[in-house]
Amino acid sequence: MSDITIRGPHGAFEICRNSGHMVSAYGNIPAKYKGYSSCDVNELKTWCDRQGMEVPNEVPILCIGLHRYDGKFDAPVEEYREEWLYQLRNGQPLAA
Repeated sequence: MSDITIRGPHGAFEICRNSGHMVSAYGNIPAKYKGYSSCDVNELKTWCDRQGMEVPNEVPILCIGLHRYDGKFDAPVEEYREEWLYQLRNGQPLAA
């Protein structure tokens, strides 16, 4: 199974589709994202299932939960997810 690209305004990094752990080499992760340890792929899979879709190969950073090395968690932004879903279903380009 392929990795998932997480894309944001400061660049992109790769995560494991199964575990959510970062698979990009640490030196290749944009500086603004180096505080994240993993992403909540299980919650993303559940959300995608409810929408009747597979988890895409590329996901905006605001659409997935992010675990930090300091133990904090940044939850996905539901309003942004709704916009992302609209873009996916209408063939519009994704904004980071």
